[in-house]
Amino acid sequence: MTAVDRAETVLSRALRLHREALDALPPEEAVALVGDRIRLAVQSGAKVLFCGNGGSAADAQHLAAEFVGRLRQDRPALSAVALTVDTSVLTAVSNDYGFEHVFARQVEAIGNPCDVLVCLSTSGSSPNVLAACEAAKAKGLTTVAMTGAAPNPLAEQADLCLAAPGASSAQVQEMHIFLGHILCEIAETPLPSSPFLGRPGCPAEPLKTAPQLNRKALFLDRDGIINVDKGYVFKLEHFEFMPGIHETVAKAKASGYAVVVVTNQSGVARGLYRDQDVRALSQWMAEHLDLDAVYYCPHLDHHQCPARKPGAEMINTAVQELGLIKEGSFLIGDRQRDIDAAHAAGIDGYLYEGGSILELFETINLGLKTS
Repeated sequence: MTAVDRAETVLSRALRLHREALDALPPEEAVALVGDRIRLAVQSGAKVLFCGNGGSAADAQHLAAEFVGRLRQDRPALSAVALTVDTSVLTAVSNDYGFEHVFARQVEAIGNPCDVLVCLSTSGSSPNVLAACEAAKAKGLTTVAMTGAAPNPLAEQADLCLAAPGASSAQVQEMHIFLGHILCEIAETPLPSSPFLGRPGCPAEPLKTAPQLNRKALFLDRDGIINVDKGYVFKLEHFEFMPGIHETVAKAKASGYAVVVVTNQSGVARGLYRDQDVRALSQWMAEHLDLDAVYYCPHLDHHQCPARKPGAEMINTAVQELGLIKEGSFLIGDRQRDIDAAHAAGIDGYLYEGGSILELFETINLGLKTS
């Protein structure tokens, strides 16, 4: 066999295995979820951390460079750090604590709850990567495993996993770079930039650039109406749309309503997440639901903010800023404070107590239900 023949044989086999590996990649929904989680983090001022060993260390540096530099479009730099590059930290921690702690120690030092840690391991069993994942979860970071075939320890430990089965470590790493480029492309896609998507409901003065919609509005609470209420939700891995909410918003828009979310988000005051996180999640929600605005109050009850429901300030601010018409407008919420806020603003309020949100909206819209 000639050298050319051997090369053709190796290439043909490699292409076949590569196609098989591509066919075994995670579904689009799983990749999109990871990409959007990273997108919300880096576009709200948080960062993504990468770690891995050997070839995966090189992949970590490669992907971090794509975020800081660019992949496909000119845009502001996105904050990303490969935990594999600082030789002084790597050698000091390895010498003082052991190589198993080389990434975990860095996560403890620079990781924050709004950040994302991406752990690359073809085997899914590297002790130092597992330790980094554990440290990240202890600090509240979102953890993403990029591994070979699952199940494996890292895939089971992380919040989200993109498993890429392959015939060899080299093929798994090829799939990781392929997926990593997709994640970066998603992350650098701008979120909707409207100032009304994630706007504090207690502004000092209305925005003068507000669109005058001259429409009645459907006001919606967020947690329990837009998404399943899991308590202080700000990460996509915890966010789950309520059944029927897409259809409800679409029906309301088709019926001539502006759709405005008004939500208490005391997690900001409690230090669980930031204003930027509320805004980023609101922008992402608007992509999926065609919302006109999202107003929120970051305060606790003892702050006595008039925007915090049952106060009416969020609704009144929305009406003033967006040029909404109160007559014919109404609110749907899942708590009495939502209804009280609606009544304080001079509009009808309806309590959602389970069942179909779409049917509730249609019943109200047809005038078959009184508040």
